[in-house]
Amino acid sequence: HVVDGKSGYVIPPHDEQALVDAVLKLTESREKSMLMGDYGKENARKALSIETMCHSFTQLYKRILAE
Repeated sequence: HVVDGKSGYVIPPHDEQALVDAVLKLTESREKSMLMGDYGKENARKALSIETMCHSFTQLYKRILAE
């Protein structure tokens, strides 16, 4: 998921001006866009790791079996 201002910008649906503003922010600061990309990549790596996914599925299965 996107963390607004850290891994990207959350844009409300149908808000063209907000989209334009976000794109301009990214094009005006290469450093900021690189930091956002790095943060997003690390966040995705953690969230989608084998360990995290196994833990999530184990918890899901436990909840299902408890019902």
